[in-house]
Amino acid sequence: MQKISLSKITTLLFATFIFSLSAAAQATKINPAITQTATQNIDTRVTVEELAKKLAALEAENKQLKDELAKLKTAEQADYKVLDYSLGQLKKSLTDVSGDLSSFKTTYSNHYHIVNGIVGTSIYAGNVQVKTSQADNAKKTGTPQ
Repeated sequence: MQKISLSKITTLLFATFIFSLSAAAQATKINPAITQTATQNIDTRVTVEELAKKLAALEAENKQLKDELAKLKTAEQADYKVLDYSLGQLKKSLTDVSGDLSSFKTTYSNHYHIVNGIVGTSIYAGNVQVKTSQADNAKKTGTPQ
């Protein structure tokens, strides 16, 4: 039987709980109107609804691990293999959700930069002066010399 200190287990659980809370907080900060438009206009790998479901599942797993830890604190003899397995499963789930969040953020960010680039280029192109005579420069038209 493997021995793990309760302080290490508590630290791991606390870190995973904080990560899941921060991920959930980031997901709720996104404006629903923007994300709805983004998911309609872009072929995203994962939707906001799917992320919300995965985050809810992570919170449930985290609660279950906390309950297991509470039982281990009062148990005469602890089976750490079960807890190890549960921690491994939670870590895998966290990695999956983290990847999905990164994918969604990257896709949405690319969409934003493309739109921003098009708008910025259009504004810049409107201010270009062609090198011709002074009269043509005043009108911002003409043919290059």
